[in-house]
Amino acid sequence: MATVTTDSQPIVGAYGDIFTAPLGTPPPDDLEEPPAPWVKLGMVSEDGVAFTPPEEDTTDIGIWQSAYPARTVTTKLSSSMKFALDGWNRVTVPFAMGGGTFEDKPNVVIYHPPKPGESASRAVYVRVLDGDVRLGFGFQKGRVIGRDDTTWKKDEAALLNVEFGLEGSVDYDPFFFVFDPDTFPANGTIVATGATAGTPGTFTPAGATPPASLTALQGGSVVANPATAWTTGQYVNLGDTTKAYWDVDTWESGMAP
Repeated sequence: MATVTTDSQPIVGAYGDIFTAPLGTPPPDDLEEPPAPWVKLGMVSEDGVAFTPPEEDTTDIGIWQSAYPARTVTTKLSSSMKFALDGWNRVTVPFAMGGGTFEDKPNVVIYHPPKPGESASRAVYVRVLDGDVRLGFGFQKGRVIGRDDTTWKKDEAALLNVEFGLEGSVDYDPFFFVFDPDTFPANGTIVATGATAGTPGTFTPAGATPPASLTALQGGSVVANPATAWTTGQYVNLGDTTKAYWDVDTWESGMAP
């Protein structure tokens, strides 16, 4: 298991990618580059992606007997994400403009935008990478609801600035997050990053959950203390009640001989 988790240090959107797919496409099953029908939107400006969590419009229901509302009801929810695309191609242009078609002529390619009221709804997925930490988020249904200026000048990139707004559906969740289980520990779990020899030894940091098995320990990133071979009888207890010890360069089953 990775030594860095989403709750062990602040997460930075160091880099990542944005993908689009037909309306209703489900979230990816892992955090590798998603397969078709997801299509990468290519280069994104250095400002990355700004996600606005659901904003609520509410109405207070009052009663005669109290100056305070007796109930608050939600009347509207809205959410969106903003980003700017650096690449102009046959995927990004219709995405940013809400649809449209291309007409190939002998000497030019003409883009025809959608007619008023015909902007297409799409799915969008954003994959965020920060070293060992990987996560993603997206909408299964949404559409471009805002566009900012594209500036043509010698010292700036000509960007396709878009705001992609969430649209609701009874068929799937309005938005989703995708986390890597190796860096997103279960509630209350502290991932072990070290093991100190003893009879028994202890995992660190304090309160860390022992690896589930010898295989999990061997496949993880737990650093032995000391790094030399543990002495006779030393060990740590694993999650499956078995024991393990450090033998110079590998974790072995049982107690140190």
